[in-house]
Amino acid sequence: MVRSIRAEFINMKGMAMPLKMTSQSGGSALLPRMGRAAMMLAIVGAGLLGAACQDAKWAQATPDDRVKFAVLSSRSELLAGETATFTLSSANVIGRNPRVEWSTNGGTLTTEDENRVARVKFDKPGEYLVTAKLFLADALTRTDTRGVKVKPVP
Repeated sequence: MVRSIRAEFINMKGMAMPLKMTSQSGGSALLPRMGRAAMMLAIVGAGLLGAACQDAKWAQATPDDRVKFAVLSSRSELLAGETATFTLSSANVIGRNPRVEWSTNGGTLTTEDENRVARVKFDKPGEYLVTAKLFLADALTRTDTRGVKVKPVP
């Protein structure tokens, strides 16, 4: 006599995959054929229902598609000799070994807070670019740039 039934399965992308059925009593005949078929249908049906309820766009997206990264600037115009501060806005980068590299085509760049903040002092008038590159697991993933217009001191 079978006392209890346990179904073991692996859930792969929302689909239940029955592996085997065993009983605690160790018997090889678990259920009559109809009972075993009904249990298999219930397990597979539950997996398919879970897969159907997932957002199709989310299910098709790769982790890289969900990463968000942007450079924010304290000012887009300033006078020669002043400093602009640049910060980052990011999402979905935790646990992926994020690293940021800053660059500019003018001025003196310094970073703070583990490269999350950059300050650039512009001594000469002109138009400059400040760029941040996001690396996840040592692979370049995103780049964002902000422009700054530096005016002469009146």
